[in-house]
Amino acid sequence: MKNILLIIFFSFFGTIKSQSIHDKIFKDIIRIDNSDIISNGKDYMLRFPINAKKGTLTILNNDPNLPAKIFFSKESFLEKQNKIILITPDWEYLKSIWESDKRTGRHSDPVNQRKFYQIDRIRNTVDSITIVEEYLKTPNTYNFSQGYPKDLSPIYAEECNENIKFKDNLLNVAKKFEIENNTILVGIEKHNLSNKKNNYCNILTFHNHNYDYEQRVTFINFLRYLYDKKNKKTDHYPKLFLPIKLYNKNQ
Repeated sequence: MKNILLIIFFSFFGTIKSQSIHDKIFKDIIRIDNSDIISNGKDYMLRFPINAKKGTLTILNNDPNLPAKIFFSKESFLEKQNKIILITPDWEYLKSIWESDKRTGRHSDPVNQRKFYQIDRIRNTVDSITIVEEYLKTPNTYNFSQGYPKDLSPIYAEECNENIKFKDNLLNVAKKFEIENNTILVGIEKHNLSNKKNNYCNILTFHNHNYDYEQRVTFINFLRYLYDKKNKKTDHYPKLFLPIKLYNKNQ
């Protein structure tokens, strides 16, 4: 009986402590801005990694071109994450303000209106609310996680030492992709990331400020090509690709 009560106690308080869209304080928020995202019109690529966690992952998405729905599905974003709170500006509201100002020639000051999505991928449910920050009696508190330095470079794929010798290695797959798509792929580099002797790796990286739009699109297409090949996928759905880690290219 005592054990049963303990289980009920911890289950009850575990539920209470779980982050909710109705909370007043949001902690460890991962912020995504326009400059963090590149798209080819179908898929998306983020410049920094996001790790899955046991609890609820909270994300603030400030990119109007990155749809909220991409966070709903495990196939589209961070497969191992079960619960997500997504916060975004209310893009529909802002669009209506912009369109009204365009018609009338006026300049309106929109309120700080946000959409909050409670995403539960276990139950396959998405609940949402709209909040106008100025109308809250007690303002919400938003605490952000520590961001990544802009000078670190993302690695989207990596093969080291013996794996490089495999017939189906990264370089060979890239060459096949280039031939099939009549294109030139940028971003494959050879590095000694650990500074250990003979510990070389082929890495797939992307310094987005160095490349033009066509090269960006080609790179994302190759990420999709790699993903579909590895997972034997034939159906297409939008995906947000994440780097596996970051590195300092100057070291």
